[in-house]
Amino acid sequence: MLCVTDCRLPHACFAELARLGIEPVLLPPHPELSAPVASHTDLLLLPIGKAVLTHKSYAAIAERELSRISEYGYEIRLCDAPIGATYPSDVALCACIAQHRIICNVKHTAAEALALAKQAELEVVDVSQGYAKCSCAVLADGAVISADAGICKAFGASGGEALLISAGHVALPPYQYGFIGGASGLCNDTLFFAGNIALHPDYERISSFCKQHNTAVRSLSDEAIFDVGTMIFL
Repeated sequence: MLCVTDCRLPHACFAELARLGIEPVLLPPHPELSAPVASHTDLLLLPIGKAVLTHKSYAAIAERELSRISEYGYEIRLCDAPIGATYPSDVALCACIAQHRIICNVKHTAAEALALAKQAELEVVDVSQGYAKCSCAVLADGAVISADAGICKAFGASGGEALLISAGHVALPPYQYGFIGGASGLCNDTLFFAGNIALHPDYERISSFCKQHNTAVRSLSDEAIFDVGTMIFL
């Protein structure tokens, strides 16, 4: 099992993943992205089925890491979408896959991502939030947790179930705060958090919602949860 995530993953989280027999694959930064999020998986990679989509300009930068992903049976696909430090040029791959749905701002999502989603017969949930994956923690049955009211409303209208939580309480310096999707990652039926989710003020609601949706919760360290741009388990 691989856990693909930001090269700045806190050491305690790295050590806990390794102790669990999960190999951390730490992504190098893309020089065109803003420094605090330059290694964020949810801006650099988008897994859809057995394909992993990334920017053409990132293929050489992360050659070793992408090769490791390929060894696990995933096909690396390249997209031509521009990438840059300012919105919306940083969100072409920041779509959220929740079982048979893809949550994204269609206008700003890479054409290659939408094509793969169509091939996979995913239902498109179009939202105004470009940072869809950052904003959503996905549970085992496809339910989501988010602090974005627009995402929760649109996802609910599509027939999905969403828990709206309070904004903030996720570290991402020097920004005021990060997002719960970026601080988490789903591995089989367990939602892992980079940090201690029990310190979040909505923990009881989050824990209860996860239980209702057949998802266990596991913290990887004792610190406040930290936005590492999503942990992708392959």
